[in-house]
Amino acid sequence: GFLKSSFTGQLPQPYTKYGSRQESLTLVQGNGKFNDVNEEEMDRYVDIGQCSYVVELVPNKLKSKPNNNNNPSSESDDDESVPEALQYMELDDSSGAGAGGSWTQLASYKYLDAESTPLLHRILYLPFGRDGKVIYKGYNLYGREQTI
Repeated sequence: GFLKSSFTGQLPQPYTKYGSRQESLTLVQGNGKFNDVNEEEMDRYVDIGQCSYVVELVPNKLKSKPNNNNNPSSESDDDESVPEALQYMELDDSSGAGAGGSWTQLASYKYLDAESTPLLHRILYLPFGRDGKVIYKGYNLYGREQTI
């Protein structure tokens, strides 16, 4: 499933017994359907309590999920810069461990931030003059502590 985020387009439908074959397009599971105008379908979303793992693109300045001692808004001026999944994890109390206490970062992989990196450094590898110019975000994998 997917967690609700700022993306409002159409998300993939769950696989049917036919997988990704043509026959699966004719089946409608529950309220799920495809539309030709890329409209959001609310049945694609799940609650964070149903998740065992979460993948989120995190700005470099956050590095990882804020812990119980840090309020996400203290990391930045507003909650807009804190990714939605991190906000959900902070509020998640489905494990009974308290707000945000049940999630652990399992892995992080660099991902080039195209909006913050100059064009020249995005298209060419220049081994000199890169310091401070090439900006990365992190694709982070989080797991619920009782899952790992």
